[in-house]
Amino acid sequence: MVHTDAIYIYDPRADRWSSGLRLPFGQECAAATFTSGEEKEVIFLGGWPDRRKIPIASVVALNPKRQTWRSLPSLPIATAAANAVTIRETNSANAVYLLGGMPGSTELRKLSL
Repeated sequence: MVHTDAIYIYDPRADRWSSGLRLPFGQECAAATFTSGEEKEVIFLGGWPDRRKIPIASVVALNPKRQTWRSLPSLPIATAAANAVTIRETNSANAVYLLGGMPGSTELRKLSL
């Protein structure tokens, strides 16, 4: 694999792909999830930025409507190749669960956004 800053968006109605706003930095093996509610952001967590494959702790959010990026607080532990899911909690806050990844492939971490 090669780290990249490219984002592709699939439109199921048109059955085609298009290019999106580029990531603020190249990476591979990042986890991704999205938030519901008004903002509807796509969140990218961790990954590795180059061929040395050293995990990073960065977290960024893309607002597709505004075509803008914003930085979020870093992960408590640098992580690559994890999975992520967002759950809306009763207080309307989004909780992101980060599952597995390197290091700590059996860990489950809850992050509040």
